[in-house]
Amino acid sequence: MGPQTPILIMSGNGVDHGLLTLAAQYVGVPTVPVAEQYSLITGAHGRLQHAIQLVRPKMAYVIDAEQYATAIVHPALKDVEIVATRTGQAGNVTPFDSLLAGDNSVDVDAAFASVTPDTVAKILMTSGSTSLPKGVLTTQKTMCVNQAQLADSLPFLRARPPRIVDWLPWNHVFGGSHNFNMILANGGSLYIDDGKPVKRLFDRTLENHALMTGNIVFNVPMGFSMLLESLRKDADLCQRFFENLDMVFYAGASLPQDVWEGFETLAMEVMGEVPLMTSSWGLTETAPATMIQQEPTESSGVI
Repeated sequence: MGPQTPILIMSGNGVDHGLLTLAAQYVGVPTVPVAEQYSLITGAHGRLQHAIQLVRPKMAYVIDAEQYATAIVHPALKDVEIVATRTGQAGNVTPFDSLLAGDNSVDVDAAFASVTPDTVAKILMTSGSTSLPKGVLTTQKTMCVNQAQLADSLPFLRARPPRIVDWLPWNHVFGGSHNFNMILANGGSLYIDDGKPVKRLFDRTLENHALMTGNIVFNVPMGFSMLLESLRKDADLCQRFFENLDMVFYAGASLPQDVWEGFETLAMEVMGEVPLMTSSWGLTETAPATMIQQEPTESSGVI
């Protein structure tokens, strides 16, 4: 495998997803994470087929071969090696553990030495809101430069290792490049939140935040709105959530001002001050931060 043989990642955030991504980047093999809905919803298989035909992967990964059974037998994947963490009863599926065993016949050092700043690290699919999704080439240099820019803008990232409990999907540039790489670049810790800001999954998010809280929190406005309501009801969680918080970061849309002010109020009660509350604007092509509000402000919507 090499620069011309991408790995399609068909399932969502997970430890093996992260390991595969980093291993591939280390030896110069692009990864292509796609929205898990493309595989799990039969009606979205057209998007999956489009992505496969666009990038022509040599390998495809899913967390569970039985859960993704209808996707991994898609005709477009006929000649693609399927790898799964849980193979179940599925035939012709490579167990992820076998990849961890390594291969002494492969010169990993030579593969790593061939990786340059211009090597494509990943191909991210755009949302496809106005046309079929496009593949955006993300180089090693793009990711590294953007993280250096972010750390210069937000010096507390280098002052102490960032820690996040995050659900934002890695097939999108916000969760998969901005957040994932921010933790990696600054020696931090990423705890995967397997909940989401929707009614049937938000209780799981609250359970995860009860187990671990971060010193940075990333979310979309709906997520912050639901979180604010829960923090108001749970004094213990509220105390733990705010006591070491450096930054509240929203993106995707402007945070409603009443939600902004609600977080300010709770922060003052717990911390006696308000952490940096901020947003930024960017593009998938820029990995993604382009503009960022790096000084305190009193209102939402500033980039």
